[in-house]
Amino acid sequence: MNSLDHNKEAKLKRKRLISIVLPSLEVGGAELSNWQLAEEFLALGYAVELVTIHPPGTDDLQPPEGATLVCLGQDRLIKSVVPLVRYFRLAKPDFILAAMWPLTIICIFSQLVGARNARIVVSEHIDFRYATKHSGMAKFFNKHLARFIYSRSDAVVAVSKGVAESLTKCVSIPVRKISVIYNPIRDRALSYQEFADDGLLKWWHSGDHKIVTIGKLKAQKNQKLMLDSMKLVKEHRDIRLLILGDGPLRRELECQVEETGLKTVVRMPGIRSDPYPYLLKADLFVLSSDFEGLGNVITEALSCGVPVVSTDCPSGPAEILEDGRFGILVPVRDKDALASAVITSLDGDHDAEALKARAAEFNPKSAALQYLALWNKPARI
Repeated sequence: MNSLDHNKEAKLKRKRLISIVLPSLEVGGAELSNWQLAEEFLALGYAVELVTIHPPGTDDLQPPEGATLVCLGQDRLIKSVVPLVRYFRLAKPDFILAAMWPLTIICIFSQLVGARNARIVVSEHIDFRYATKHSGMAKFFNKHLARFIYSRSDAVVAVSKGVAESLTKCVSIPVRKISVIYNPIRDRALSYQEFADDGLLKWWHSGDHKIVTIGKLKAQKNQKLMLDSMKLVKEHRDIRLLILGDGPLRRELECQVEETGLKTVVRMPGIRSDPYPYLLKADLFVLSSDFEGLGNVITEALSCGVPVVSTDCPSGPAEILEDGRFGILVPVRDKDALASAVITSLDGDHDAEALKARAAEFNPKSAALQYLALWNKPARI
C-alpha cells in the first residue's frame, strides 16, 4: 500500500471530529445545553472536543466521558482569535459549533482563516433586543457588519422563536435563513449529585411548601423581584425558597433577605450543577427573569412533573409553556402578579404526567440530529 492509499484509509477510519466552542464551562444554560449535545454526538459515533476560551473555574462542568477538553486560557474573548486559528489548523475539525455572541462572530472569522474545509454552525442563546451588553459599538456592529460575518457560516441557530426574531430585527438576518432548535433537556438518568448539606434539606422540608428557582444571580434574572413577591406570599403561606446559583448580585440579595424579614424562609446555598435532586423534591419552580433566550430550567422543572410559574418575558417561557397551557405566566416586573400566581399554583392541582410529556419534546437526541442535518446540508446566507 502506498502512502497516498494509507492516508486515505486513515482518514476514512478516523471518527469525524466535532469541535464545540464556548466561552467557558461554567454552570449556565448554554453551557449545559452544549454539554448535553456533546454527549449525544459521542453516542452517535463522533469524536468531540469542547474548546473553552477562559481559564477554568472551580465550579466548572467536567466534559462528558469520552470528550476532550481544550482550554485556550484567554482572559478576554478578543484574545482568542490567534489561539482559535492555531487550534483549528492543528485539530482539523470536520464540524464546528460555536455558541454565544460575540464568540460566534470570532469563531466564524477564525474558522475562515484556520479551517475553511470545516462546516460551522453558530448558535445564539439570548434575545438581542434586550441584552444590555449589545449596546453602543456592539449595536452598530450588529446593524451594519454582523450580517456579513454570519453569512460566512453554514447555518445560524436560534434557541427560540423570540431569539430568531431578534436576529432578524437587530442583525438583519432573513428569518428564512435561521433555524430554531430548542435547547435539549438534560437526561435525568445522569443525575448523581446528592444533597451536600442534610441541614439544608431538613430546613427546606420544615415548611408547608418547597419552592425553588435556579439561575445566575444577576440583573437579568431579577431575583430581587422574586424576593419582593415571596415577602407577599409569606403572609399567606408557609413557604421555603431555595435560590440555586451564584453571581455578582449575591451580596445585594443577601442584604435584601435580611432587610425584608425573609431570613427564615430563604436560603441561597450557591451553585448546584445538577438541579434534579432539588427539583424532584420541589412543590413549585419559579422564574422571575426580565428576559431569556429560552429558559432551560423551565423544561428541567417540567421533566420532574413540577408546576411552573414564570414571568412572560422575551424569549422562551411562553414557547415552552405554550402560552400558559403548561404553567402560569405573569407580566414582567410585577411582584403582585407573581405572588398571586405562586399562591394559585401552590393551592392548585397539577397533571405531573402532562408536564413530563411536554418536557420530553425537548429531548437531546432530536436536537443533536437537527444540528447534524445543518452540517450535512449547509445553508449559506
